[in-house]
Amino acid sequence: MKSFTIEDRVYGTCSFSEPVLVELVESEAVQRLKGIAQFGVPDIWYHKKGFFRFEHDVGVAILLAKIGATTEEQVAGLFHDVSHTAFSHVVDYVIGNVIDENFQDKILFDFICSDRQIPLILEKHGFDIKNFETMDRFTLLERPEPELCADRVDYALRELAIDGETEVVKMCTNDITAKDGRMCFKSKNVAKIFGEKFLNLQTTHWAGWEAVSRYYNLAEALKEALNTGIISFDDFRKDDTYLVKKLQASSNPKIKKIIDMLLNGNVTAIEGQKKLRYTDPYYIENGKLMKLSENDEEFNEKLLEITKKS
Repeated sequence: MKSFTIEDRVYGTCSFSEPVLVELVESEAVQRLKGIAQFGVPDIWYHKKGFFRFEHDVGVAILLAKIGATTEEQVAGLFHDVSHTAFSHVVDYVIGNVIDENFQDKILFDFICSDRQIPLILEKHGFDIKNFETMDRFTLLERPEPELCADRVDYALRELAIDGETEVVKMCTNDITAKDGRMCFKSKNVAKIFGEKFLNLQTTHWAGWEAVSRYYNLAEALKEALNTGIISFDDFRKDDTYLVKKLQASSNPKIKKIIDMLLNGNVTAIEGQKKLRYTDPYYIENGKLMKLSENDEEFNEKLLEITKKS
């Protein structure tokens, strides 16, 4: 039986043996994510080392399998990001909604339906594509904030791994579980560690001034490129490298100024909005689900401080 094995920076050596998962991993749509930066702005123009959405999507599927999700939910996890354009959420600052950063979510079902491989793979293995019309039905994959979900947990752990927080990542992956259809931690201690690390990523990185400024500046370059015909929106359906090369080849002075600034690190600070990301983890105590903020005053104060600012 054919399988797919990966050495994952968060979960270690992992394999998929379910035929539907193996075929989806090898599909063009999922493989394309190897060229889409998770942080939106590619490493060449960003201030922090990142990773690609392929790694994240595979990681989400691994995490879902780890906590006992159905194969169908693992399938959803594996392709939940396939509709991301080049530069990921930066596109929301070009044509979308900067508060929700949800352009990709809005087009996901249409994308998988129109893909030349995904519908055939799903049908071949007995999955109804209509079941993937909304990801809300997969309660381990996606949950409204501030609850834990595989998507939210994986990209946070992946970034913590890159940042060298090996022990924290190991502690969290060993403690994560599911109860009553909810992702949670086995202990309050680990729930608090993860919750605080997640809030710190929000304040120091995701909504930090430099991430915001790089998003807005790159979006301005992309708007200029679209308005002057240097690129078309179809170009966003390729990958980061393709669009980076188009922008680099441009002689447009506004675009050149912005990409030189991004490359050299002297970024013009911009006050702008960015999506609020936060978690209030559940944990298990005496067989019951407990919400961290309701049982830890210190964490609750940190949570309130972040949500009040947004």
